[in-house]
Amino acid sequence: QDQNMSYVRQMHEEMKVLYSYLPVKSIDEPWEWVSVEWLSKWLLDPSTIDKVENKVPWCPHNKLLPEDVMKMKCVATEGADLVFVKYP
Repeated sequence: QDQNMSYVRQMHEEMKVLYSYLPVKSIDEPWEWVSVEWLSKWLLDPSTIDKVENKVPWCPHNKLLPEDVMKMKCVATEGADLVFVKYP
C-alpha cells in the first residue's frame, strides 16, 4: 500500500509540473490546440491515457471551426510538446 501511495504521489507531482507548462502566458507566445476531452481524461486518471488526441478540425480557411472552439484548448507550445512526448 505504501508503494501504491508513493506511485500516486509521484504521478500527481508529474501532472502538476506538466500542467504548469500548459497556460499561454502572453499573446506573443506560440501555442497549440489540444482536445479538451483528452485533457479532462488525463486530469481524471493519467494512467488510462494513451496517445494524445490532437486532431484539429480546420475550416477551408485553415482556422479552427467555430462550432469546435469549445472542444479544443489553447495551450503553450512548450507544454504541448511535453504532452506530445509523454503521450505520443
